[in-house]
Amino acid sequence: MNQICIICVYFGKFPSNFEIWYDSCLKNKKIDFLLITDQNGYKQNQNIHFIYMTMNEFKNLIIKKIGIDVKLENPRKCCDYRPAYGVILQDYLHQYSYWGSCDMDLVFGDITSFLEKYSYQDYDKFLPLGHLTLYRNTLENNERYKLKCSTEDYIEAFSTDDNMIFDERSICNIYDEYNFPVFKKRIFADISPRNKRFLLGGKDVNYKEQIFIYDKGKVFRIYFFNNKMYKEEYLYIHFQNRSKMKDNTNGKHDNYIISYAGFYPLINEDYKMLIQKFNRYQGYIYEKLELKVAWIKRRKKNLIKRIKKIRNQNGNK
Repeated sequence: MNQICIICVYFGKFPSNFEIWYDSCLKNKKIDFLLITDQNGYKQNQNIHFIYMTMNEFKNLIIKKIGIDVKLENPRKCCDYRPAYGVILQDYLHQYSYWGSCDMDLVFGDITSFLEKYSYQDYDKFLPLGHLTLYRNTLENNERYKLKCSTEDYIEAFSTDDNMIFDERSICNIYDEYNFPVFKKRIFADISPRNKRFLLGGKDVNYKEQIFIYDKGKVFRIYFFNNKMYKEEYLYIHFQNRSKMKDNTNGKHDNYIISYAGFYPLINEDYKMLIQKFNRYQGYIYEKLELKVAWIKRRKKNLIKRIKKIRNQNGNK
């Protein structure tokens, strides 16, 4: 019996990469996946289990289990409730020693090998970001989202329509401020949404010649430095805010390239050529300009959001 269950709550039409995501889950046979969705027509399959409910039914379940009125009008708001899934979905989690939550805009590599390599059982919380986080499945640990911290508490976060990033900000502050054991190393490939070319985000190191591939259940970055090739394995690759990545593999999901243009068969290992075709470096100035444009768009989006919020508040007076 598997000891770990990873939960994905997704309402609305699945993204274009769903079959790719689904297949990467299937290949992790020692991990169970629980998919809560309003999309019908999918059967239980080995280690992937479907629970069908509407977003409103899920909202009512949260209210029943948490005991407070919550806001859930937008599917993206579900992210804020992730740290409480151990309580909200406790009826499905009794048999597991760890449970987790994940995004769907990613491809899993070999989860079990990474968990064993980094001794996940030494930690109450494994991994720092919302696209994949695991929690020890105990009553004490499952209730820790209620603890006070330096940012907003769960009642503030759960009672507003806004996405408060509770699953990445406040919950991380709780575990840090109370000195609970947490694993934070970036063993995943988190792709920046601000550049067309696939680049690692944050402070992770990038190279002019690099490409990401999926090869027989594992995720790799192939890169060249001083004209020497290196191969680096990741727990998973997260390609945030790229909803139109098409699957061009014709259902052959054992070996493929992961690029901004989509997923393509890995038909040879001429990585220099593949990089030029699927992840070409276009120069320092071009990539800096991309960052500037992304920053302007983000500022504009936040401004529009703030104006709408003020108008709604004034309209309710």
